[in-house]
Amino acid sequence: FYQNLTQSNEAEAEIKGRAKHGGDVAGFLHENPGAIQLAAMGNAAEHQVQALRRMRADIARRDSPDKVAQVRAINERIANVMRGFNRQAERMQ
Repeated sequence: FYQNLTQSNEAEAEIKGRAKHGGDVAGFLHENPGAIQLAAMGNAAEHQVQALRRMRADIARRDSPDKVAQVRAINERIANVMRGFNRQAERMQ
């Protein structure tokens, strides 16, 4: 997950850097046709994982009888987001 996320962040940085400095964005996108989509998916997955981790931390702080089950469920949701992003990233490469 983190390797694919790094690649999506690098693609986004390359696009933004070229756009900011008047570089050849079109050429980069021609060579890397899925770069924008990969960057967007990476950002979405990263935000989803962050939100789920915040939820998990909130649940862990509570004194609830089903806390363990809730944390496990959130861990599974995090894993599903990561796996989904990995599958999408692999299809684009």
